[in-house]
Amino acid sequence: MSRDIHRDLALGIHRAYEGKVSITPKIPNITYEDFAYLYTPYVADACRAIAEEPDEKYNLTSVGNTIAIVTNGTRILGLGNIGPEAGHPVMEGKSLLFKVLGGVDAYPLSINALSYKDIVAFVKMLKPSVSGINLEDISQPDAFLAWESLQDIGIPVFHDDMEGTAIVLMAGLTNASRVVGKPIEQMKVVFVGSGSAGLGFALLWNDIGLPSKNITFTDRTGVISLDRPDIKDNPVKSQIARLSSGIGETLDDAVEGADVIIGASSPGAIKPEHIKKMSDKPIVFAVSNPVPEIYPNEALKSGAYITATGRSDFVNQLNNSLVFPSLFRGTLSAKASKITANMKKEAVYALADGVEKPRPDKIIPRMDEKHVYYHVAIRVAKVAIEDGVSEVEYKEALKDIATKLR
Repeated sequence: MSRDIHRDLALGIHRAYEGKVSITPKIPNITYEDFAYLYTPYVADACRAIAEEPDEKYNLTSVGNTIAIVTNGTRILGLGNIGPEAGHPVMEGKSLLFKVLGGVDAYPLSINALSYKDIVAFVKMLKPSVSGINLEDISQPDAFLAWESLQDIGIPVFHDDMEGTAIVLMAGLTNASRVVGKPIEQMKVVFVGSGSAGLGFALLWNDIGLPSKNITFTDRTGVISLDRPDIKDNPVKSQIARLSSGIGETLDDAVEGADVIIGASSPGAIKPEHIKKMSDKPIVFAVSNPVPEIYPNEALKSGAYITATGRSDFVNQLNNSLVFPSLFRGTLSAKASKITANMKKEAVYALADGVEKPRPDKIIPRMDEKHVYYHVAIRVAKVAIEDGVSEVEYKEALKDIATKLR
């Protein structure tokens, strides 16, 4: 199909349904008499019960299964700063995936926020209505600064472009390392890009305990290093620089003998000559959407052994939708107060374990392999309990996951 046909189909579906999500009652066959108990006057009894015991909100309202997807529309897909209204279709799509794949009720909220401080203030005011926040499509450094400022507010705050992307990339890399027979802790990795995905990967790489000397990040200027004068005042790039090798000056330098190159940058950022400089059995992840840094056929022709993109029309789709519904499912079912580093690490291993026998064209599960969402959710919930950010019994969390994902 031509791009115009795909565009017409996409717009036609959105117009036909006037969006993708709606609020529907949980209670069927409501009668006039029921309104007295669902609303006035007897709804006051539910209010009094929560006032006396705040945790009753989990039993008497939908808050326990509700999160908010929050964006200011400043970095929507590959479209850039198009504003909250134009970015709202993405938030609705995310909301749909949360429900279909994770059984999570996610409200898409596109807001007029000019700075990270506005986002932080909004989320804190919203907190009584939800049990989690998914920050989405916010430009850097506001994305990082908002996420960092909200980590200890008492409900989990997850930045999908940072943390979700990193988890999926690391799960794919875990299985790719098994396929090529190279221990991941010994692999030399080059990451092309210094935005949300790059920062998230640097943080996760560090949380897992992998050596910083083995990973190098680059941007359009070259290798990201604390020696660069333009890095010091950039909160994102300076954080990346502290967590990586900083060795070399250019991408050409960095890829010499590398085992892995990961692109989360822009089309054409990875060249055939880069792959030809890598070690044996090169691993190439090019996840920029909709056009990757290098197309798989060109990467394979240049010597790549394993390729992956963010697209569904090639093998090994590294897409955040593999993790955010299940990670939040486990987090909400455990009533966790935050998402810990251990929970994210467990999501990596659970997702990687979703492929029983990894091979070059199968290093990550597909979105339609529903059992994977269940296994990721239960393992994340278990670690939340072990980490002490949940007071729920494991059996209770497991029962809730089974109920929501049935």
